[in-house]
Amino acid sequence: MKTIPLHQRGVASLMVILLTGLSLTVAALGMMYMVQGTQERQLAVHAMTPAQLKAWSGVELVRQYLTNRTTQDLEALTAGELKVEGALGLTVQVLSKTRPDTERYRFVVNLAGSAADSTAIVQAVYDARPLDYVTTSPADTAAGTSSGSTGSSSGPTGMPDLVKINGDLNLGGSVSFEGAGEAAVSVNGKVNLSGNVTGLDSIKATGDITLESNASIGSLTSNGTVTLAGSASAITVASMKDVVLSGNANAGTVTANGSVSMAGRQIGTANAIGNVSVTGGTITTINTQGNVSWTSADAARTINANGSVAYGGSNNTTTIVSIGNVSLSGGTVQTVRTQGNTALTQGTIQGRLDGQGSLAANPGTVASGTIGGALPSPVPNGIRNVQQVAGYKVAIDPVKVTPVTQTVVQSGKVDAYTLRSAANYIFELDAQGRRQVTVQNVQGIANGVYLIGNYPSDATRGYRAFLCTAVDANGVCTEPVKPGRTICYGATTYNTCLNYSGGTWLLSGQGFAPGVLWFKGNLQAGNGTYYNSMIATGNITTIGSNKTVAVNYAGYRPICTNTPRTEDRLIASSDLNGLYPKNLCDVTQSVYVPSAAGNLAFLAGGYVGSTFSGGTITLGSSNDTYGSVMAGDRLVTSGNTRVYGTLGSASQGGGTQSMTGSTTIDTTGWPDTYTPEQAPGYSDASSSEGGDFTGEFDHGGRPEPTVTVVWTRYL
Repeated sequence: MKTIPLHQRGVASLMVILLTGLSLTVAALGMMYMVQGTQERQLAVHAMTPAQLKAWSGVELVRQYLTNRTTQDLEALTAGELKVEGALGLTVQVLSKTRPDTERYRFVVNLAGSAADSTAIVQAVYDARPLDYVTTSPADTAAGTSSGSTGSSSGPTGMPDLVKINGDLNLGGSVSFEGAGEAAVSVNGKVNLSGNVTGLDSIKATGDITLESNASIGSLTSNGTVTLAGSASAITVASMKDVVLSGNANAGTVTANGSVSMAGRQIGTANAIGNVSVTGGTITTINTQGNVSWTSADAARTINANGSVAYGGSNNTTTIVSIGNVSLSGGTVQTVRTQGNTALTQGTIQGRLDGQGSLAANPGTVASGTIGGALPSPVPNGIRNVQQVAGYKVAIDPVKVTPVTQTVVQSGKVDAYTLRSAANYIFELDAQGRRQVTVQNVQGIANGVYLIGNYPSDATRGYRAFLCTAVDANGVCTEPVKPGRTICYGATTYNTCLNYSGGTWLLSGQGFAPGVLWFKGNLQAGNGTYYNSMIATGNITTIGSNKTVAVNYAGYRPICTNTPRTEDRLIASSDLNGLYPKNLCDVTQSVYVPSAAGNLAFLAGGYVGSTFSGGTITLGSSNDTYGSVMAGDRLVTSGNTRVYGTLGSASQGGGTQSMTGSTTIDTTGWPDTYTPEQAPGYSDASSSEGGDFTGEFDHGGRPEPTVTVVWTRYL
């Protein structure tokens, strides 16, 4: 071991001390940097939330901007900045425009939201179909259809309202919307959403809208008051009355003809004709024709008011512009411009004050400015560089909020009796109380009235629910139709597929002859797979494992060739061979011919004179329903319900609609033969037998516009 010379030992000790001191300095600096970095990250997270909200609000604003544009409009839109009025802190940059095919334009857009010294950028891709574009080649996408089937003259380019209710609606349980296109709900009444709802793009209602769950909705439009509570959120809210937020509720852009009351978490931009009150959370930008009262501990970004502003928030509010008086009771404001008086109590104007009236500060701080009224006397120490100029004028453009216009939800009339002539099989009791069916437009059965009876027990074939011209007191055929004909088949040859008890027709088994079924009375649709549209003058209930496919939804192959889809795995019955509805099938051309009633999976309720009865549809147990469900009075979903179509209710008995349990509305794979907007009860009340949805649809009955957000991402 080498010994350090004595004259070098002092130098070595000094080096050790220096290195130790240096390491401690580095550690201290590192700790300071870590603390500062943590603080900056916390501030960045806090600031990024309003910036991201502005960017996502921009995604919806651009989608609305592209809506209802003609080819000429979309051609004129070029790459570059797109100016957005009334949305401070939002920059929209169109990066590119292409035309993937003749029917649509594709836009790539960057949306930058800025708030609290932070910026969030979302890139979105939009597909926009021009309003004046018409599809001329229908797609053959119907499940189970064969080549040659046809429907409307346009492809399924858009979506009607998936849920359309004339009356109040309670959305509870678990309700989900799946599939392409916008999922919209329209209600001629109030909406109360308290369950777990996913995939819903918009709600429009003539009454109040209340969200009390963690649902996130694209847009809410109401003639009444809109209330968001819990963790509910919406990108846009438009109300002809008031908007109220509480709890952890969020909203992007809020517009109210009345007031905005904020006690929730955050609003990006609030536009109000009435007053704005903020007792909790924050509103990044306020534009109001009324007054502003702010007692929340959080800060605003910009406040524009025609009335007075009383602000008691935290620091970093950038600008207050007011035609009325301004009073500050805390926090730091960068700029104040007012045509009224200014009063400070513990408040600070860090930048400049331009006030047409007087200034009071007890205490308060103003860095600089000019006023037209009196200065406080004596002038406090915090008032520096403020000039008094007699007659000083402050130019302020008044806030002009575009009023929310009235929402109109057209109501359709539901009357099963008007659809009797559209049915292929009409079920009712004869004068002796026997089961009776009137057959019309069915290949393989002559038009006429038949009794429904049972054959004597025969182990080689089914013997229940056969057509007869005479039956005995026990319901056994004494004069069967020859050759023997049944129109449905049960679970076994010994189980009936069609029964009647206590005013209710009972379906159960494996299936029915394809076509439109009409029942006088109530209907209970049980186990089985049915390629039928079912109409009842009373109520309709589904039980067990029921699968019902509306005839328009099914299309040519299941309806016209009586060949079920392979996945249904039905037991074939030779008794149904050759039966098909002649009014729906052009077998010479292998073409399906849609009807308005054929869009229905279920319709319930009818008028006798001026008296309405029935009309309640209850979808329960395990259901798969393909087509439109239209209740004349009440719509109730429970259990495990999946609807590939639309839901509607006319509330002609004054009932409240209830969607609970597990309900899924799926638009995946809608065939071109299925046009729900033309279903009876869905069009306006003047057209009870179906037809175009007056004033809202064009291009072969499909809804426009069609603007789709293809994908989004953060940059």
